[in-house]
Formats: sequence, structure tokens, C-alpha cells
Amino acid sequence: MDLRSLNIKKTYETEEDNNHLIDEFYIPALENSNLYLRIAGFFSSTSLCIASKGIAGLIHNNGNMRLLISPELNEDDRAIIMECDKLRPDDVLFDDFKIDDFSDNEYLQALAWMLANKKLEMKIVIPTRTS
Repeated sequence: MDLRSLNIKKTYETEEDNNHLIDEFYIPALENSNLYLRIAGFFSSTSLCIASKGIAGLIHNNGNMRLLISPELNEDDRAIIMECDKLRPDDVLFDDFKIDDFSDNEYLQALAWMLANKKLEMKIVIPTRTS
């Protein structure tokens, strides 16, 4: 299946029920994609758990996620992102991690695994004043 064959609405109301947006848009779109580009005003590794099924599909499609994010990060995420150049796919800590079935308490491992396996590229965007 490709993105054109998905039944995607033109708009989603996030105030009503955020699960509709996740279940009806993000997960199917990610499962059928090989590239996800996003500008995020705020990033947290906990967001990886919300759409983990879709992210697993993206990875199974040999896909990649590229994010532009603000420097506003929690300390745990910041520590992993700052160390990402030192992470290797075969690091013992993440040796048995599988993106398909990570649980809510494994979002930091998911972030580290994705960075180490080059499935996630992040760039921090620092706003500047032009006046």
C-alpha cells in the first residue's frame, strides 16, 4: 500500500480526541512511508511511543525520520542526543532492543536505537533575532 491509497481526511480535530489523529493519520502514514520530515517546536522521546507502530513500519520500509527541533529538551533526551555520535548499533545496552515492541518506559532506548542505527537524524534549530 502507498500513501495515495490511504483514506486520509483533509483535516483532523485534535481537541476532540487525539487518538483519532494518531490512529487514523500518523500510524497509517508512517507505516506506508520511507521518509518522515518534520519541524517540531518541541521534541520529547516520549512521542516515539505514541506512534511506535507507525515508526516500526517506517523502519521496516528501510525509512528514516529527519527532525528539526528547538533546543528545548528534557535532560534525558539531551544526554542521548549529545552522545549520539558515540552510539553504535551493537552497543550492549541496546543489543536486544526491538523497535517493533518497545513499551512506554523504553522511549529513551528507542531514541538511542534510532540514532545509533541512523534511522533518526535531528538538527537543533536556534532562533536568531534579525532586528
